[in-house]
Order: sequence, then C-alpha cells, then structure tokens
Amino acid sequence: MGTADVVSVISSPPLRGVLRDLASRFESQTGHKLAIRTAAVADLKCQIDAGTAFDVAILTPPLIDGLIDDGRIAAGTRAEIARAGLGVAVRTGARKPDVGSANAVRCALLNANTVMYASGSAVMAHIERMFERLGIAGDMKSRARRVPAGGYIGEAVAAGAAELGLTMIPVILDTDGVDLAGPLPTPLQFYVEFAGGVGVGSKQPEGASELLRYLAAAGAASAIEAKGLERPFGTPNRAV
Repeated sequence: MGTADVVSVISSPPLRGVLRDLASRFESQTGHKLAIRTAAVADLKCQIDAGTAFDVAILTPPLIDGLIDDGRIAAGTRAEIARAGLGVAVRTGARKPDVGSANAVRCALLNANTVMYASGSAVMAHIERMFERLGIAGDMKSRARRVPAGGYIGEAVAAGAAELGLTMIPVILDTDGVDLAGPLPTPLQFYVEFAGGVGVGSKQPEGASELLRYLAAAGAASAIEAKGLERPFGTPNRAV
C-alpha cells in the first residue's frame, strides 16, 4: 500500500480510543490505511491555519463550521459523530469517591488535596462555574491544578500529580493507570460535541468521506459507546 492510500486524520483526544479500535476494521473493509494524530482542538486549529495538510479533521462543531466558512473543509462533508461528558478520574488502586449526586461531588472535591482540570477551554469555564454553584469556589483555590488542554489529565493523575481529575470520560477510559470514579451527575454534567469534515486539499477525499460515513453510521455506535462517548448528538447542555 502506497502513501496515496493513507488517510490522514487529525482529531481531538476523546476520539483517540475509538479511532484506534475501529482502524483495523475500517482498513480491512475499505483498503485505506489511517494515519491518526490527536491534539487539543485549539492546537489543531492553529496547525490548520498554518497550512498543515489533512484528509479528515474531527473537532468541535463550531470549529468545523468555521473551517467550512473559511474554505478549508469541503462544504457538504460535515458529519456529526458523538459527544463526550465529564467524569472524575482517580489513580488506579485509589478509593473511588461517591460522585453520584451534586452533594456527593461537593464532598469529594472538598476531601481531595488536589483537583486537576484543563485550562483555556469551555470545560474549564463550566468546572469553575460548578465550583461556584456548589459554594466551594474559595475552597478550591488552594486545591485546583490546571494543565493545558490536550488529554493530559489522566496521565497526570496516574503519575500522582493530583488526587482527582475532572476531564472527559473517553480520556479517562483510554488512559492507563487511572479509573473512572463516575460521570458527573446530570445537574452538573457538561458535554463536548465532535463533528468531522474532509479537508479541501485532501489527497484522499473518497477515503476521507468513507471514514466519516463509517464513524457516523449505526455500526460504529457500540465501539463509540464502549469508549465513553454518547449518541444522540446535540442534546443541549444544562446551565450550571
């Protein structure tokens, strides 16, 4: 198989496990090989703006729509894929706190020495509003640790840099050395949606379109859900 058969995919980290697990099945069915690279969505947007070539981009819907408007993603190729909710990560072997209710989350956060989450994102804004809603914003100032977005929270918790991590559930499930204590309860939950599109300069537009159809089809649902992502796509977030 030559390089002309390779579909280059750039994606936000929550889709990493799904893409990895579905790659061999997709490749055997279509004959296209996938080259997958993940990074924080803001970093990927900067790379695209700088001229980085790609066949498929999987980002948040506003970024995909903006890239369509800018002529960087082909109109008509936009595909809704899934959404990811927030969960609580603990180091493997550590006691899992109860996070099944808003009050339980409040107690878990106050009982933790350090709580880590990503900076510079809508998720950060939601988490900090959640602290305010729970009446613990002042208490969390000494406990909070922020790291750049990009799927690093799980690794940091696994390394012992924080007692609890607040991040997207697929990132927790795809990281060795951490366990999911549980998703945030419905009143505190926040979802990040993901959509994809084919790059205007794609050298493999047919294979790229095939991949997006494959991910959006019903046959991929079980693999997507097994990695902690959800369908249906598009349910509004609750205000916190």
